[in-house]
This record gives sequence, structure tokens and C-alpha cells, in this order.
Amino acid sequence: MKPYALLAALLLLLFGCENKTVVISGNTAQEAINFQKGGVRCSECQMVIEDYPYTAQLVTPEGKTYFFSDVGSFVKWQQGKDFKGNEKVWVWALDTKRWINAKAAFYTTNEITPMEYGFGAYENQTETMIDFDTMKMKMLRGENLTNPAYRKKVLGE
Repeated sequence: MKPYALLAALLLLLFGCENKTVVISGNTAQEAINFQKGGVRCSECQMVIEDYPYTAQLVTPEGKTYFFSDVGSFVKWQQGKDFKGNEKVWVWALDTKRWINAKAAFYTTNEITPMEYGFGAYENQTETMIDFDTMKMKMLRGENLTNPAYRKKVLGE
């Protein structure tokens, strides 16, 4: 993460996050929630989520909904959780502007996302997109835009 992004995240954490929701209970239907923009925080980085693009939601079998500012953040946060595999994950589709099942989505790897991982979710596939499992593998291997070598390869920076 670039220094200014880290500073911004820290400032948001220190100022204005105290009354923001991190998790919502009672979603036993495991549906996506149209949360209030600016009213929830990312469960991974605690950043206030100001808009839907690039976000994800994870709903546990018990109905707890966790919010993420970046698709990569949910992958990172999910590791080591005991409900892994039984949860429902929703992502905001950039092309259709609605919540879709993350496992059915297609992902780009070169987006400028809030935490700079680079994964954008889409409902409709194009030739250069990857599937859910490949996206997760790339995230966990460090093949995302936070890795300077990978960033240079993908974006030419």
C-alpha cells in the first residue's frame, strides 16, 4: 500500500469510525445487504466504506454479515476462519451494478481498488477475466497490485 493510502486509512480509523457498523447479525437468509454508504467499516482494515464498487460481503451460516472495502480484503480476512466453505460471499458487480455471488463472478486483475489489490468483480465474462478460485489463489500468492513486481507487470508502472 502506498504511504498516502496508509495515512488516509489511519486517519479514517482514528476519526469518524467510532459509530460505524462492522458486522450485522440476523441475516440467516445469507442475502447481500444494501448497506448505508459511509455507515459500515471494513472488517479487515476498519476503513469506512463510502461506496459499493470493489466491495464484498461475507455472511456466515449463523447470519453474521461482514463487510469489506476491497475484494482482496475479504480473501485475506477469511483465512483461518472456522466457517470457511459454509459462508456466502457477495461482491458488487461493476458491470451490472448489483450484488452477485462471488463464486459466480469474473474478475479483472488491473483495477484501482480501495486497498490496491486490483480485483474488480463482473457478472459478465470477457476474455481476460479470471474466475473466483483463480482470483483467490492470486490474492493469497501475492499476485496482486500490492506486489510491486506484479504491479509493474500488469500496469507497466
